[in-house]
Amino acid sequence: MLRHLKKYISENKGLLFWGVITLMALDLLQILTPYFMGKTIDELSKKGSTGFSVVNLISVILAMQVFIFLFRNFMRLFLNKAVVNIEYKIRTDYFKKLETLDSTFYLDNKTGDLMARATNDINSVTLLFSDGIITFVDSIFMSIIILSFMFYTMGYKITLISISPLFLIPILGVIFSPFLSKVFKNRNSQFGKLSEKAREFFSGIKVIKSYANERQIYNIFKLESKDLFDKNMKVAKVFGIMEPLIVSVTLFTLATSIFVGGTAVFDNVISVGTFVALLFYISKITWPFMAIGFLTNIVQSGIASLNRINYIFDQKSYISEKISNIEIEKFKGNIKIKDLSFSYKDNIVPTLKHINFEVKAGETIGIIGKTGSGKSTLANLLVRLENTPENSIFIDDIDITKIEISSLRKNISYAMQNSIMFSDTIKNNVTLKSLNNYSDDKLIKSTKFAKFHSEIKKMKNEYDEIIGEKGVNLSGGQKQRLNIARTILKNAPILIFDDSLSSLDNKTQLAIIKSFNTELKDKTVFIISHRISSIESADKILVMDNGFLVDIGTHNELINKNGLYKELYNIQNIENRILEYGVKNE
Repeated sequence: MLRHLKKYISENKGLLFWGVITLMALDLLQILTPYFMGKTIDELSKKGSTGFSVVNLISVILAMQVFIFLFRNFMRLFLNKAVVNIEYKIRTDYFKKLETLDSTFYLDNKTGDLMARATNDINSVTLLFSDGIITFVDSIFMSIIILSFMFYTMGYKITLISISPLFLIPILGVIFSPFLSKVFKNRNSQFGKLSEKAREFFSGIKVIKSYANERQIYNIFKLESKDLFDKNMKVAKVFGIMEPLIVSVTLFTLATSIFVGGTAVFDNVISVGTFVALLFYISKITWPFMAIGFLTNIVQSGIASLNRINYIFDQKSYISEKISNIEIEKFKGNIKIKDLSFSYKDNIVPTLKHINFEVKAGETIGIIGKTGSGKSTLANLLVRLENTPENSIFIDDIDITKIEISSLRKNISYAMQNSIMFSDTIKNNVTLKSLNNYSDDKLIKSTKFAKFHSEIKKMKNEYDEIIGEKGVNLSGGQKQRLNIARTILKNAPILIFDDSLSSLDNKTQLAIIKSFNTELKDKTVFIISHRISSIESADKILVMDNGFLVDIGTHNELINKNGLYKELYNIQNIENRILEYGVKNE
């Protein structure tokens, strides 16, 4: 359970050690205070007592309060710094871990739940190192010291009778522990589900509004929220039974102490000062025993959250990389696909089947096919976003599974089918915040290539314009052109454009295709499209159907065959004629 926490504890062991030492010193001084107060009362009760001795005792008590103040501040300083360090490291390592995991993991784990783990669960884990340590040391160390003083000053009989009710508290902790573990686990899990629902609904707010579906979505969210409310109520019910029982036990302990101590004073077994010290000690020792109950809550909540964090840290990407993999500074761009077959995880039917073709450096390759034919899967395998089979894809005669993944991806620029946008400026979206790597001239050149520069200049803040969450302030065509600019700016030897022109009008599409043909002659370019007009000037066109590469050739070669390409060509010609006819008759 603590396997992933060990390194964080080790890194902060100095701060944790001194935090515990100052806490123990603080506890010791707090325990000594009642002892000297009792001595002061006894001194005042004596006949012939001198004011000098009383002043000395009061001076000691005041001096201890000063040291209590100092030790409390140092204790908080050491422990808080350790806790902040641990929280920072866990959260950054958590994010780093998520970056290493493959797409399959994100299909099985929702974003909202991952966010809940990164916030709520990590906070619960760090409580183990702040309130958890303080409570643990108080409950153990303070109990031992207080009992030692009470045995010494009051004897075994009075001490044991006075504190006997307190032993019910750890028993209550043991009884309630399984219930707490279960309700905390269920609550944290539901919090993750609710976070994911909120994320989904806010992301799709335009669709919800366009279908006038607000009431239905509200009801779904209300049900999830009610489920979280019910689970929180179960936590509250357990606390509602446990905490009053603990308070009742402590009050009963105090009443027992007053009776036993008062009787001992009347019988001249202990002095009045010792009786006052007894009451102080009882008030002090009830906290360590109560702390056992609170510690149970902190630990159970922390363990439930720690298990959820450990689940993430235990995940392994199924896209493996060997230590022996080589680093390549820059690819030439020659690509060979050799008998490539691929199935997604848990899928029986292969998505790609026995694909074979070769691409020379500097060639432009068009890829076309019906929906679900495997076009995007092929692109993902080239970049190793999926688990590429060994000895199936070679770049410059090197099996890409033998190349460092970071090295491979630095040499390939991939404009994905979905134009991912961040809630930031246009400049940061194009550069992906790698501002040190790109000059303004290169940035502008890339947006001019994508025919986006002139539109950016019309915006109020130009390249510093905030585009909103998921690019909500941009049209579909603007998002695609930003995505193209991002891909061009990287200046990789291999470029992949996956359906990157689908939202563009014909004029803009043709202008960008012209840029492909004239400005990317030294690059190996893949253009995946449903439109034949986007790829007809390519050096080679790959025609895919149901996972097979069914044909390959130039545009002219393919339309002279009676294959799928000609079928698609004829269908799109008819669609274009219908569209032109409709425009003429408007």
